[in-house]
Amino acid sequence: MASQIEMDETLLYLPNLYTLINTTCEVYCFHGTNDTLIPHTLKRAFCNVLPHCHYHEISEAGIDGHIFKSTTHGLGADFLALFDFVMGEKQFEKSTIFKLTPMTIESPVQDYYLDYTHGIPLLRTAKKGLNSN
Repeated sequence: MASQIEMDETLLYLPNLYTLINTTCEVYCFHGTNDTLIPHTLKRAFCNVLPHCHYHEISEAGIDGHIFKSTTHGLGADFLALFDFVMGEKQFEKSTIFKLTPMTIESPVQDYYLDYTHGIPLLRTAKKGLNSN
């Protein structure tokens, strides 16, 4: 299915997508100052326009040998330890209710329909002016 979906900048650029679905989802971004693949200045600028984004720049001083082992791409990170760190810093509301409602995301290329009625997400797409797949 993914190979059949046309490239759609509306969905691939997170600030656009966040605007379309009005989410409060938080993003935690850890980026090394010596990343030669994606400059930290670009990632910082990206995070600044993304609602609820927590940007953490990792410099030489931030290398702890446990979670972060370098300041290059990937940070030499222990991602399980990083997950534990982020989860330990975050306070969550406890609830037994978890409900996802169906939604439509419209883009200039096509419309996307996410249906959670049966417990797992079902994605249907419809190119502008055509019936859904």
